[in-house]
Amino acid sequence: MIGVSAGTQVLAEEAAETQKIEVTGSNIKRVSKETASPVTVVTRKEIEQSGKATVAEVLRSVSANTGGSYNEVFSNSFSPGASGVSLRGLGQKATLVLLNGRRAANYGFAQNLQDTYFDLNSLPASAIERVEILKDGASAVYGSDAIAGVVNVILRKNYQGLEMSGGYGISSENDLGETHVAVTGGIGDPATDRYNVLASFDYFHRDGNTLADRDSTKNQDFSDKPGGTFGWSTAAGTYRRGLNREAFAKCIGPGVNLDASLFDLNGTACAYNPAPFLSMLPETERANGFLRGTFDFSEGLQGFAEAFVSSTETKQTFTPAAITNSGIHFNPATGGVTVEDYRLPVGNPSNPDAAPVAIGYTFFDVGPRSAKIKADAYRLLAGLKGTLGDWSWESAVTTAKNKEHQDNYNRVNAVVLKQMITDGSYNFLNPGANTNGQADKLRLTVTRVAESKLDTFDAKVSGELLELPAGALGAALGFDYRRESLNDRPDANLTQGLVLGQGSTATTGSRNVKAVFFELNAPIVKNLEMTLAGRGDDYSDFGSAFSPALGLKWTPIKEILFRASAGKGFRAPTLAENSRSSATFFTSVIDRNHPTASQRGKSFNIAGVYTGNPDLKAEHSRNYNIGIVIEPSANFNASLDVYKIRQKDLVSSDSFQFIENHETDPAFAKFIVRDPVTQNISYITSGYKNLAYVETKGTDINLTYRSKATEYGRFTTALDVTYLMSYKTPPALGEEAVEYAGNNGYGSLPRTKGSLTLGWDKADWTTKVKLNYTSGWQQQQADGQDRVAGQVTTDFYANYDVNKHLGVAFSVLNAFNRIPPYDASDASNGFDFTQYDLRGRYYRLTANYKF
Repeated sequence: MIGVSAGTQVLAEEAAETQKIEVTGSNIKRVSKETASPVTVVTRKEIEQSGKATVAEVLRSVSANTGGSYNEVFSNSFSPGASGVSLRGLGQKATLVLLNGRRAANYGFAQNLQDTYFDLNSLPASAIERVEILKDGASAVYGSDAIAGVVNVILRKNYQGLEMSGGYGISSENDLGETHVAVTGGIGDPATDRYNVLASFDYFHRDGNTLADRDSTKNQDFSDKPGGTFGWSTAAGTYRRGLNREAFAKCIGPGVNLDASLFDLNGTACAYNPAPFLSMLPETERANGFLRGTFDFSEGLQGFAEAFVSSTETKQTFTPAAITNSGIHFNPATGGVTVEDYRLPVGNPSNPDAAPVAIGYTFFDVGPRSAKIKADAYRLLAGLKGTLGDWSWESAVTTAKNKEHQDNYNRVNAVVLKQMITDGSYNFLNPGANTNGQADKLRLTVTRVAESKLDTFDAKVSGELLELPAGALGAALGFDYRRESLNDRPDANLTQGLVLGQGSTATTGSRNVKAVFFELNAPIVKNLEMTLAGRGDDYSDFGSAFSPALGLKWTPIKEILFRASAGKGFRAPTLAENSRSSATFFTSVIDRNHPTASQRGKSFNIAGVYTGNPDLKAEHSRNYNIGIVIEPSANFNASLDVYKIRQKDLVSSDSFQFIENHETDPAFAKFIVRDPVTQNISYITSGYKNLAYVETKGTDINLTYRSKATEYGRFTTALDVTYLMSYKTPPALGEEAVEYAGNNGYGSLPRTKGSLTLGWDKADWTTKVKLNYTSGWQQQQADGQDRVAGQVTTDFYANYDVNKHLGVAFSVLNAFNRIPPYDASDASNGFDFTQYDLRGRYYRLTANYKF
């Protein structure tokens, strides 16, 4: 029953106790279980009954997480090993993730070179009580990054006892073995002992696999599909002479001699299948711990403290380094790229020609490129809360850090390689004959290290200001201060320009943020309630922002509730966007302005350089939501909400092709640097700017039904659907907005995403069947394919309580083993990894024991 509205089990039970609670999106404690903004609650029980091993997996299935969401499947990422959430398709940096209503440090590596976000993989599943998803802008309450909404992870508290759980999972292909162990214990009854201490520990390990382990990708041959190609590499020992190819007499490594017509070329080629080298799901090991303690100093004063630690290690693999006509590496003298001529010169023992000859060659002897990413995070918090008369107050200090260390193995030293080609000391035709340690001389290990830090102090009070004719006027007032910093340091081998075909990132930035906020909750007349909130944030780098919000909740009868909200939001530029940052990577452009006529219109390898911009403004947004909640009985709840978000001043950058196309304009020509001899482009610089806007709107539908107990058991139904009506943004500055809903021109944005869950409980049995649906989209990123199909998968879960201590559960995810629909825009995977993965049918068996 994942994705139900806030009026379900957890909040209903708490409200039934007539205790005032704090709901995500408001600082005012209240008895009412519904607010003017829609909140989806995923309870601890629902997480367990999802059959998924991590919270990150659970949140990927939430319907509002429509597009632009990445996890560790994206192995060729500048932010590998992590998982985020992207509500409304607006990107991970536009969704704020909180732990118990407070911030934590972001992942140290920025996604897409500029997006900072919280890593969901660091969360200990056993410590989570529930997840509240606010599907409305919330900058008026929480400040920056809450444009698309808020994911508030509520951790357990006041637990007494001891429980242990463990599980094992494996795919129907007999791979991706998964082990999960968790222990949670707590002592102390706050009512009698005045204290409680809770500790939780999680361990998770999953084996990795490659694209060779699935039928749909193992051959890397998609030529029988619309827009598909034959995806083998011809770099297993092939002479390259224009469009003609000639295979080496003996192919190297796993290469085989193939007709070059398979690649629309002439002759023969030594080619190899890259699938065994490419990670499908990387190997992952995670250990997480959570400790929370409370102590009641007196009836109106309580101290609390939390400690959260996480250690994650991810291992992934890629194809070995290769060369073709040329090779590229960073040039520290210019900040651009050096294009090395790796043609074999006349007289080289591997060159049979009377002229220099280009080859396609892969360094299998150096080994597959691989990476190990170690992410360590902690968050320490201490605070006090209490009451003064009818008012409650709370204050806390927090310090948090997220540190990443990435080792990239088996990279090739570009300078040594050039020397070996020049002096003929490397045998390309028979690498086994290289007995002088040539492979060891070429091999490099490149390290990348990053740290993200966060320190905060906050305080707030809430209570009732005065009594109005229709009820009490609730109020909240507070302030917070935080300092955040990001330091991403590239390896010296990269900055010295030694690494073949690999870019680098560098960021050094910090800032201070001060904010004050208020909130009023006023009953206008009976059954009509208004909420007014505002927050002012002052940043030491870009400036200040004020975010107001207004909400209305009308209950004409107790069974029906109408709600509406409107607000302004903002997103401060990330430290990767507005600090001393740079990111260099390699790409290609069509040079339509080459000074040499014969070279115009040809494609060239270049370096692309992104640079930070300290003059960036914040992104600003306007959020609107209107909806209805119907609850005719305690057994049935339905809601319909329509949202609209307009976000302007988006931080983006001109594409490198766009800059090259406009080289004749002096405003763009200054960003292009050409080699003074060849006149080829060495590199293009593109800085971050406030370029465009995006406007999106859609509909959320949620429905839950839970029957009364019958002799046949209790039946439940839950529906969670989001329909994307529109998603518009201009493709470039000054151009008309384009509709991207239902296509992949701006990343895949399916129109409809949702799930239907059917449940049956009887005695000691609990069962669930869940249907997951993602609609297809129009193909705009590849020729030859018109549309990417949609998909339906089915999950099954069953739990049996052996006795009051022991419960055993079995689940099958993707029970009918549906593979992701083919997407020609991804030449290696053949599917969109922001929406799907290739795990296939997956079994999990878990057990939980409570002492």
